Amino acid sequence: MAHPDANDSHSSDTGIAEHLKIALHALHEMPAQIGALHRHDDEPRVKSPAFREREQCSRIELLDDAYAQGRQLVFLASADHVNGLIRSLKTPMLSCTPYTSARAVLEACSTAIWILDTELGHKTRIERSLNLRLDNLRSQGRFRDKVQNRSKDQHAEWLKQTDPSMFQGRIDHLRACARDARVPERKKGSRFRHFGSGLPTISERIRDTLNAETLYSMFSFVAHGNHSGLLQLSGSVQHTPQGAILEPKLNPINAIFLINKVVQWHSRAAWAYFTLFGLQQQQIATFLERAYDQLGLKPELRFWRCHPGNDAKQT
Repeated sequence: MAHPDANDSHSSDTGIAEHLKIALHALHEMPAQIGALHRHDDEPRVKSPAFREREQCSRIELLDDAYAQGRQLVFLASADHVNGLIRSLKTPMLSCTPYTSARAVLEACSTAIWILDTELGHKTRIERSLNLRLDNLRSQGRFRDKVQNRSKDQHAEWLKQTDPSMFQGRIDHLRACARDARVPERKKGSRFRHFGSGLPTISERIRDTLNAETLYSMFSFVAHGNHSGLLQLSGSVQHTPQGAILEPKLNPINAIFLINKVVQWHSRAAWAYFTLFGLQQQQIATFLERAYDQLGLKPELRFWRCHPGNDAKQT
């Protein structure tokens, strides 16, 4: 797997091993260093994008829900999967799990950036938040239907506690919130479908926020056990008297590639949050400069440079 993001290729075995060691160290620091700059009760700084849109919105609690969704995706979901990637790359490295962990980071970060985008108006942010919540409720409802259809007797008590009317009641509440916030509904005939423009697929969110739809497809091949994905990314063909077998093996170059990408995705999602709230931008920029230096990532990938409020050293 090629390294278009790095300044050099570290082509020798010794160079690759040393680069992997450095890259793992940079990755290991990221969740803790970024997480330390965040508090669960963060308040937007005066004149920050979040502060301004809260002044313009009559339903501030709906904006706070959107912020909470983004915060959870960055500091819980993505950070935890980053830690999973770190563990999977410890010697002896696993062969498939690193790709599934990177895939999960990509999903979480793309959705976080999608909902924390500083260019959104408050109405669009609320619309996106409501669509995420609607999708979650419908997913829960579909799961309940599957349990009821396949193992009703085993889970009778749980089914009793999760009556379908509960999900419908919550959806009705979301629709009432949308009306109050003047977020339009979309229907097909008389049937309610979604709010505003709806929820893009995860592939669309990944394409539009991180331009990584192709990588997502590749990682999905591995996650789903696709033979070509396993053959190209997670295995090594060994010829034996009994025939060819596929042994699990992760190329160290691929491991470095995954680390480079995950660092970029997680840092972009965290930056979206801190920028929206106007918090800790200098501190996070300083940390990212150091991490990107360790990884040898190109200057053009350092998205935080020349950003208003960022006093980090420019090189």
